[in-house]
Amino acid sequence: MQRRVLLSLACLPLAACSAVASDNAVQKFSFDDIGHHVDHIVAASPDATDAIWTPLDSTRSLAFGKPGEEPMLTLVCEMDEHTQPVIRIVRNTPADPGAKALLALLGARMNARVPADTRSAGSAWHWESRVPAQDPQLDVFLDGGSVEATVPGGGTLKLAASSEPGRVVNWCRRQSSQQASMEQPAPPA
Repeated sequence: MQRRVLLSLACLPLAACSAVASDNAVQKFSFDDIGHHVDHIVAASPDATDAIWTPLDSTRSLAFGKPGEEPMLTLVCEMDEHTQPVIRIVRNTPADPGAKALLALLGARMNARVPADTRSAGSAWHWESRVPAQDPQLDVFLDGGSVEATVPGGGTLKLAASSEPGRVVNWCRRQSSQQASMEQPAPPA
C-alpha cells in the first residue's frame, strides 16, 4: 500500500507536463515581422577607433567622439545652488522612450553600474545617467585607463584611456565639498 502511495506521489509532477505547455515556453518571432525595429535592437558596437576626449567648456564637461561628428558619450558636471553636484553621462545611441536600464562602466581596476533612463533629444531618444559627484562608482574614471560603456541596444563603446574624465569627476567633487562647507553654519564666537 505504501509503495503505491509513494509511486503515485512520485508520478504526480509528471502529470503536470504536457506538449501544450512546452509549446509556449519560448516565444518565436521572425526578424521580418519586426524589421523596422531591428536596427537598434541589434545595434553593433560603435567604432571608436579615431574617437578622442574633447572639452565642451574649460573645466566641467567632456565629449567623447570622432572629430566633426556627434559625440558618442558626454560627461558633464551639473551644479545649482540647491542640490549637490551630479555627473550627467549621456550615451548617444538610440533608445526606446520610457526605458530604464543600467549603464555598465567597465574599467581596468573596477566596474560600475549606474541607473540610466531614456531622454528625448529632439525627435530621437538617448540614454542618460545622473550620478551624485561623490558616488564611489564614478571612481571607474579616476585611474585614467580605458573604460567600456555598455547600454541595451547600443553595444559596447570603448572609451579611450585619458586622465580627462577623472579630472572632470574630481573637479565636480571639489565643487561638492566647497558647497557643503559653505552650507555649514559658522561656529559660535
